[in-house]
Amino acid sequence: LSFPEEYNAANFVLMSFYVYLFTCYTMFTVDRLVCHLDISHAFIGLTVVAWGNNVGDLFNACWAAEDGQGDLATTGFISTQILNMHLSSALPWLIYNLKTGHSIHFDGIKVGVSILTVIGVVFLSMALILGNGSYLQARLGYILFLTYCCYITFEWMTVKHQ
Repeated sequence: LSFPEEYNAANFVLMSFYVYLFTCYTMFTVDRLVCHLDISHAFIGLTVVAWGNNVGDLFNACWAAEDGQGDLATTGFISTQILNMHLSSALPWLIYNLKTGHSIHFDGIKVGVSILTVIGVVFLSMALILGNGSYLQARLGYILFLTYCCYITFEWMTVKHQ
């Protein structure tokens, strides 16, 4: 279901509503998964939710890389992470605080370890890319993928029972 092309704003709103419905269903399913498998919410957030959040970015980066536009691929996936950190975390917290007048509490030590790990992985990844002469080659792709696997393993061991 969509509107004719001249109603682009209406199509945008309609597509946003579709995304909202799919997101509600996904989060409901993820919550049930956490309950039934006795997995921590933090680990699910680090994996399943993060993967789903970045599928579009992955396709965009693959298309740009296939088209030989390395700058677009690299800056695209870096800038989306900045957007995710600032808008995707700040906006829900702001809405919740304005609506309820209460702060959101989380365990600073547990989150702090995850944040430091992410920062370390980002710096390592950038050093690998720059050390490779800013060429995105298959060897570098394998190394970055292995780095991500190590990160997920570390986070799983850190947060699996919190």
